[in-house]
This record gives sequence, C-alpha cells and structure tokens, in this order.
Amino acid sequence: VAPALAPSLTVRDIDDQLNLLQSTTGTQSVGVRRATLHALFERATVSEGDFLRRLLIGELRQGALDGVMAEAIALANNVSPHLVRRAAMLTGSLGRVAGIARDGGEPALGAVKLTMFQPVLPMLAGSSPSAAEAINECGLSSVEFKLDGARIQVHRAGSEVKIYTLNLNDVTARLPEVVAAALALDANEFIVDGEVLGFFDDDRPHAFQDTISHFSTESYATRSSLVPFFFDCLHADGTD
Repeated sequence: VAPALAPSLTVRDIDDQLNLLQSTTGTQSVGVRRATLHALFERATVSEGDFLRRLLIGELRQGALDGVMAEAIALANNVSPHLVRRAAMLTGSLGRVAGIARDGGEPALGAVKLTMFQPVLPMLAGSSPSAAEAINECGLSSVEFKLDGARIQVHRAGSEVKIYTLNLNDVTARLPEVVAAALALDANEFIVDGEVLGFFDDDRPHAFQDTISHFSTESYATRSSLVPFFFDCLHADGTD
C-alpha cells in the first residue's frame, strides 16, 4: 500500500478501525478485515504506517508506560496529573480514567472512590543503595526479615470473597485456603493487601519461583498449600 503524503488520521479514526477489525465475524470476515486494513494504511504516512504495523503485530517499543500515559491524559483533558494518578490507582485502569477525565473533568476524577471488588493498583516497595541511606531517608525505622511471596489483594463483603494478583487478575478459584482465611477474619467487609507463600513440611519457605509455580497451578490437589500474610488494610467495615 502506498503511504499517504500528508497526515490525516486521528486517534479516533484508528480506534474505530481497530474496533471494526475486532468485531468483524462471519464468512466474509477475512475480506472485510483485509479491506479495513488496506483503507487504514492508505491514509497513513510512512511513519504512521510503521507505527501501526508494529502496534498490530506486538512489536511496538515507543516508551508509553503508565506514567507517561497518565501525564498525557492529564494534558489532553486539562486536568491535574495527581487526580489522574489517584483515579488510576483506585480503578486499576488508565483507559477507564481517560474516559472519566474526558467526560467529567476534575470533579469526576475527584469523585472516584475505593470500591469493593474493584482491585486497586498495589503500592510497591522502593529501593535504596544501602540500608543506611534508606533509614536516613525514612527517619526512625523498624526493620524485619521479609520472605518473598506472591502478591495478593483480597476483597470480602459478607460471604463473598475475591482474590486478585499483582496484575489485578482474579484468582479466587485457585486459592481456596486464602478464601478460608479471609472468611475467618473478624470483619464483614474489607480490602486487605498481602502475599502468599508456600512452605515445606518442615516449615521452610519455598523459593519465590516455586511459590509462583504453585500459585499458577489450576488444580489445588496437585500443589502445596499456600499461606496468606496480610500487611495492609485498605478498607474495613465502611472506613478507608
């Protein structure tokens, strides 16, 4: 396809065409998709065509990580980057936040709240060149050993429990022991952050990669039991 000489594509144009590609089904779908792609690339300049090709085949390396996208959403909608980051943390979705910012601006972003069974982005530990520098930065500190487990986020409302991974995937069905532990806690509604670890029969912890392996095993009967450790409470019985 010969490239366009001048740019005319918009983000909405591309989004519409990609949605059409995704939704096209049936006996004529191959022809419709081919025609859609042909029309899209006819409108793309050389650099746009290269971007689209790599986007479609999963080889795009353009540096737009979450932090960059949050700043872009704020700039495009003339809203506070802080409000965008806060809403993204509470919804777990920059795409959803972009729509909120576009449709409702700062008032809508500010109204986003912690919601049961809507996993939030996890707080991740920072790093420091040395323990001394970390203590100097943090001030008075308490230090303890940390065993490396698989991160989980647990939501409970009454008898309903959901468990989410670091990437916000629902793994409730794979972790019955964590469900039981959540139901045993003395609260009716809560969101807690923590991790699970596997242990040998002599109470030695598994290596991280082994815990992750057990964590991803769909058959509970074929893996070791995992023990949950909760270290942060985000919500409990109506209080954040």
